[in-house]
Amino acid sequence: MNHSNIFYFSAEIGLSSSIPTYSGGLGVLAGDHVKAAADTQIPVIGMTLLYRHGQGIQRIDKEGDQSERWNNFNPNGILTKEDEEFELKIGNESAVVQIWSKTVYGVTGNTTKVYFLDVGHERNESTIQELGNRLYGGGTDVRIRQEYILGIGGVLAIKKLGLWPIRGIHLNEGHTAFAALGLMDEGLSFDEVKNKLHFTTHTPVPAGHDVFEFNDAEKILGEKHASFCEKFASNKKLSMSHLAINVSQTCNAVSKLNAEVASEMFPDKKISPITNGVHHLTWTSTPLAKLFDREIPEWRKNPSKLKTIYNVPDEKLFEAHLIAKKSLLRYANSMSGRGLSSNLLTICFARRMVEYKRPNLILKNIERLTDICANKVQFVFAGYAHPNNTEGKKIIKELNQATELFGENINFVYLENYSMWLGSKLVSGADIWLNNPIRPLEACGTSGMKAAMNGGLNLSISDGWWDEEARDGENGWIIGDKNKNSSDDQDAESIYDKLENEIIPLWENDRTGWIKMMKNSIATSSIMTAERMIREYEQYYKLFSD
Repeated sequence: MNHSNIFYFSAEIGLSSSIPTYSGGLGVLAGDHVKAAADTQIPVIGMTLLYRHGQGIQRIDKEGDQSERWNNFNPNGILTKEDEEFELKIGNESAVVQIWSKTVYGVTGNTTKVYFLDVGHERNESTIQELGNRLYGGGTDVRIRQEYILGIGGVLAIKKLGLWPIRGIHLNEGHTAFAALGLMDEGLSFDEVKNKLHFTTHTPVPAGHDVFEFNDAEKILGEKHASFCEKFASNKKLSMSHLAINVSQTCNAVSKLNAEVASEMFPDKKISPITNGVHHLTWTSTPLAKLFDREIPEWRKNPSKLKTIYNVPDEKLFEAHLIAKKSLLRYANSMSGRGLSSNLLTICFARRMVEYKRPNLILKNIERLTDICANKVQFVFAGYAHPNNTEGKKIIKELNQATELFGENINFVYLENYSMWLGSKLVSGADIWLNNPIRPLEACGTSGMKAAMNGGLNLSISDGWWDEEARDGENGWIIGDKNKNSSDDQDAESIYDKLENEIIPLWENDRTGWIKMMKNSIATSSIMTAERMIREYEQYYKLFSD
């Protein structure tokens, strides 16, 4: 029996679009983490929930309003149904939990697994089955029960699968903190539990940190667990992130800047940075992958070799990127009926539609943007707003209406039904990847890393990873002044200035200079890989006590 396994608990793990159990960057990053574990043979196994409805299928009507049609995800044929199931008491209710799995294959043939906990069992009451419907769905009463299933149920699942004892658990965000209680149920002391837990915090945004009324938590947890958790409750509220950080031996944030911010949020805890990375084999376009196979054959097993991109002939690189770009534009044209051209500079933006990411910042001064970009630049946007996020939906409507504001001068296309598949198409085909959140609220967005890996150039606020790796005018461009708090107006003007004075002239007049920047961007991406990331996490995994 292998007792060296490390379990990676996450409320969402995105492996592919065919398994709709992810919402945004957190889940996709979690999927990349597990894939990198398989590649590197670091014994990490994923543990998450199965959502029968997953993320809503986004539809946008002619007025630009988002609606959602819900998946009815049937795991049969996509996931493997394990023989094991178990009963879990949730407050006064009882749930039968079925375990499903997905095998993840590494680049050398090594494998690992992700386990999915499913309460959609026919023997469960409808109120229990509904807990497994939607990711981040329902009120706090649903959320706390989901997190109880993941934390307590996740440990029980490990036992049922015959994978006990374990080396440790990596808690990915505060949603997973109840795993500590599960370990205590197995007879471990608090100190023993602490020596088996590592916690990663991902966001300074309050919405990313679940807080429950302690009285509500007590009903679910039972007297023993509630008594323990009360030590970490404040003002009769239980913060899952504070619970996670207090039960874990070590903790990290996901970029250097994020570590600074997190240290202010959790002043009593040492928080070190491990900058996020992306799975190179998942996010590199097929045309570029074929090129890398010919020119940099070691890149699949060793993505740091992408730094040798300078040996690849310029035209071959540009041609491969152009193939990916044309593929994106064909899809965008088929969905929009617009005439996007591969000859025009293409700026892409795609992520969750929330206010702090400022998706509509580019529209601050339509007149100036039109003057700069008319007949030179086209835009392809995408992104999903949570069904309850009215402000996010308003932004989507504004962006869709912008397509009419520009008339014939600028093509501005908003693509519906954002997914991993569409995200991959966008990062593969973008000439410029736009990222303009309010600094420092984007802990470490990873879409820009994926664009860079495909030869795209980032035009980004100095936040997260870009704060560490940007060389303005060499591997992309910085929006605003990283040393000053800037306003929406100032950041928008910075975008317009960069476009007018640097980006468009380079695109139109200096193909060699543009390709040099593409190569610099790909070389930068050689650092921003999930392979590098998980090897840095390994230093914490080695601290887990037997």
